[in-house]
Amino acid sequence: MAKSKNEGIGEMALRYGKAFLFKGGVFGIGQEAYNDVKNKEKQAIINELFSRIENAFDNEDYGKVVNIANLIIDQEGMDEDAQRIAKWYKAKGFLLLSVDENNEQSCDTLTKAEDLFYDYGNEYGWDEDVVYMIMLIDDCLERIVNTRNEAIFLLNSDDRDYRTEAIKLYDKYTNILLEHHNFTEEIPYSERKYIFIGQNTQKIGGAYQWIDDKRVIDWIFTLDKLPSDIVLPLGRPQPGLYLAHPVNTNHYYPMKNAEETLFMDKVREFCWLVQCLGANEVSFHSNKGLSISQVMGASMNVGVDVGVNAVNVGGSYGNTRKRDDAYNYGQQVELVQHFAPKKKAYCPDDLIWLDSDPEWKRLIKQRFQGGFMEYNYKISSSETCQMTTNETNEVKANFEYIMYKVNANYDSSTDQTFSKTKETEWAIHVEFVPLEELTEETTIKLTNRTTEKEQDYLDMLKESMGDGEITPRERKMLERVRAIMCPKNESRS
Repeated sequence: MAKSKNEGIGEMALRYGKAFLFKGGVFGIGQEAYNDVKNKEKQAIINELFSRIENAFDNEDYGKVVNIANLIIDQEGMDEDAQRIAKWYKAKGFLLLSVDENNEQSCDTLTKAEDLFYDYGNEYGWDEDVVYMIMLIDDCLERIVNTRNEAIFLLNSDDRDYRTEAIKLYDKYTNILLEHHNFTEEIPYSERKYIFIGQNTQKIGGAYQWIDDKRVIDWIFTLDKLPSDIVLPLGRPQPGLYLAHPVNTNHYYPMKNAEETLFMDKVREFCWLVQCLGANEVSFHSNKGLSISQVMGASMNVGVDVGVNAVNVGGSYGNTRKRDDAYNYGQQVELVQHFAPKKKAYCPDDLIWLDSDPEWKRLIKQRFQGGFMEYNYKISSSETCQMTTNETNEVKANFEYIMYKVNANYDSSTDQTFSKTKETEWAIHVEFVPLEELTEETTIKLTNRTTEKEQDYLDMLKESMGDGEITPRERKMLERVRAIMCPKNESRS
């Protein structure tokens, strides 16, 4: 049944009437005619309403825009596309309505507009148009964190205006954050446990994973704009993912080595504690993960002071290291360290992990009050990092999303960031000398830990040894750094 392109409702009715008369009055044709007329009427109403919305926008009558949008949304059986467009007009109308005659923005109206854009995004998807509108609202409300994240999402937008505004707002709120706020004190640890550092603003565009329950990397920075209160290892910052120390929370470590680094940090401190309490034998058994032999050469006997030369603990407590015995039992490696303590037992006052481990507190109490002679302790890398398997998987997925955004050539199959996150567990057995045999007064007390400069050097050394050898060029560089960071005449406190 032919019809003209711009056929009106009356012409349509006449055409269907002729068909009804001359083709036998078939009921199907009559029903088709009725449906076409109703759809034509509905489309005419929609066109009229949208024409009125556009006129209202031209006249800056945003209250009228919202009212007409509501008429379309409330129309029974309204076309889905028309509903979607009307909801967008309503949200945008509320945003523009938030500017009153004094050119001051109403917080309540802005919040209402934001809710409408969130509803729209949840229903129809989070495209750049939606995020851009929400970014403008958060800017008006001066929300530092939200505006930064939305700007990061839009930094690589194909829309030049969106991209320009995103760069401006990212710089604005990053500068406010760094100049007027203390990142590690004001942001809860759980929200800043992971940070991602990109090369520059061009290298973080789109990296923020918008509206995702699995997102666990909430903070993204660039090399030139980092919080001044975070502490990174020597040679940093470099692009990549970092994990915050669970106790010394302003210190961050590259995710690639974080689990191993934190694990050994706690092992070293535990060994220092038991030696100060009068241990004469400490034995190590690897239950799973890294064996003792894998780390004892690189991490167990580095940076010592006077007397004690065990597990990188140092100090002049008065213990004399007698010997280390290493044995192999099948797949398990055992290291036994012997000491001859003479000084009175005491608890060192600079233990970082003590407050976070109630077992250490019980050990100290039992040692001084009950003549404690033996102690068994297990330490796990998953506990020191405070990362469950599910969390590790979520962080890895979030990290891969970021890397695909910032590096078109990223290959997750060759990435080594999470290559060392398998759990390591060691069992440590300690035997103590009776308290009454420890009679000498401690006259000199040096810290059990390496200085910050020395630790930075050790971190750099370990990184250089990542491929199993140090090149001549790396050796010269390390020697220059060592001379600067760890001069022989520098006293230790």
